[in-house]
Amino acid sequence: MKAATAPIPGEPMPGHPPTIGRMLQRRPTRQVSVGSEKTGIVRIGGGLPDRHARATTPAPVSVQTMTTSYTHEVDKTVAEIHRLHAAGADLIRLAVPLWTE
Repeated sequence: MKAATAPIPGEPMPGHPPTIGRMLQRRPTRQVSVGSEKTGIVRIGGGLPDRHARATTPAPVSVQTMTTSYTHEVDKTVAEIHRLHAAGADLIRLAVPLWTE
């Protein structure tokens, strides 16, 4: 069995093409908006015409993440959301696996 080695910074991962020095092209997609005026609107995707045949400009890449705390621990979950927002997350998702939570 071959021992795993840590990747060398600046070198491509084995089996992956190098991306240093070039940007990957983003595929045009249909743009969607998430949020409201109250919470803030985050636009995701773009480049293809919208449902009214108007051209859309691709939105900047959005930082998305998901909470890891138990949602029944409301104070911990809210504190985690505030930390993620302060760290720059544009979209924070959370799961509520049981209705009782």
